[in-house]
Amino acid sequence: MATLKVKENSKQAKAFLELAKMFPFIEVASETKKLKKSVQTENSPYNPEFVAMIIEAKKTPDFKTIDPHKLWESLGLK
Repeated sequence: MATLKVKENSKQAKAFLELAKMFPFIEVASETKKLKKSVQTENSPYNPEFVAMIIEAKKTPDFKTIDPHKLWESLGLK
């Protein structure tokens, strides 16, 4: 893993970050930190890192919601 520090003050830096976000293997750390901070500001009994991981997983196309009242059907087992 490599770390790059980019000052977001210029138009070129912002354009570079937008370009970098298009690649699935690049994670922009400032966005992850913002997400964790937003989770921490809420009064939640859950671990903020866990909540941030769940929120990030919701953004993936293969995210699946399970209906607890129809568990087997939601999992495709019935």
